[in-house]
Amino acid sequence: MKYIFISIIVLGSLSLIQCSNPLLTKPETPFGVPAFDKIKPSHFKPAFRKEIKTQQVIIKKILDNKTKPTFKNTVAPLENSFIKIRNLKGIFYTIAGTKSSKSMRKISKDISLMLTKNMDNIRLNNKLFKKIEHVYVHRKVLSLKKEQSRLTSVIYYDLKRNGANLNKKQKSELKTINKKIVSLKLQFRNNLLGDTKNFTLILDKKNQIMGLPESAVANAAERAKKKGKSGKWIFTLDSTSFWPFIQNAKNRNLRKKIFLAYKNRGNNKNKFNNTKVISQLISLRLKKAQLLGYKNFAEFKTSQEMSKTPEAVISFLNNLLQLSKK
Repeated sequence: MKYIFISIIVLGSLSLIQCSNPLLTKPETPFGVPAFDKIKPSHFKPAFRKEIKTQQVIIKKILDNKTKPTFKNTVAPLENSFIKIRNLKGIFYTIAGTKSSKSMRKISKDISLMLTKNMDNIRLNNKLFKKIEHVYVHRKVLSLKKEQSRLTSVIYYDLKRNGANLNKKQKSELKTINKKIVSLKLQFRNNLLGDTKNFTLILDKKNQIMGLPESAVANAAERAKKKGKSGKWIFTLDSTSFWPFIQNAKNRNLRKKIFLAYKNRGNNKNKFNNTKVISQLISLRLKKAQLLGYKNFAEFKTSQEMSKTPEAVISFLNNLLQLSKK
């Protein structure tokens, strides 16, 4: 009786958490737009955990199915299992990219590692790959529609190029590399953001703001006021401040100053320097590419793109350069 009572309390608590989490309930907004005004950073981890758990249940059902793999019982449910997670990622990265905060940055690493681990478990699942491969190989026999055949091919090649055929030791190494890459990419973004916030251009003469639209001047004045510098103007490297200044300011030297600050974010001698991070990323990406059978990361990256090869990208850019000079 005691354990039944505890179970009821736990289940009730979980239901309450789900109901109070706007990411786990259908938003009562026009066109189903996320209720951004109600979403808090603390809502994301429980939401991702729930949707990943739901996806794992779906994939287990696919794997446990004893009948021959088909588009309907294998490819379609696998693809559909990503829908809610993709939606969550869209919301998360939209807020993280436009309304960054300490709490959002704090959970970013946990969520990024959670998503990477989940994708590795899917892409490196040999049993799942064999089922997808069966549908891919027999796609003509199965009389798949054009869209179904295309989706099957995309999923098959995604699994294949991301390590589905590696042996156990190689898969373990790849998981370690992917985990390190995710952490470094997050560190890179945080350093970039840190250096962006680290710069301010304080102006106190009207001739320094000549050419700027009224809205940009008003925003800069408000920014200065909040910093206790009333009567002055503060410009930052945030897009809403940087771009109006770089595009409209008459003072060439000030434009140069703010442009160089923007260009050198993460490349200054401070705690936000990204030099070592970039070096480690390049090294890990090379290891990953070679482990997956590619010469380098550029070859791996372009293999599924329209260009297909790094050489084609370089050729395209060189051609574009020549055309731009005419």
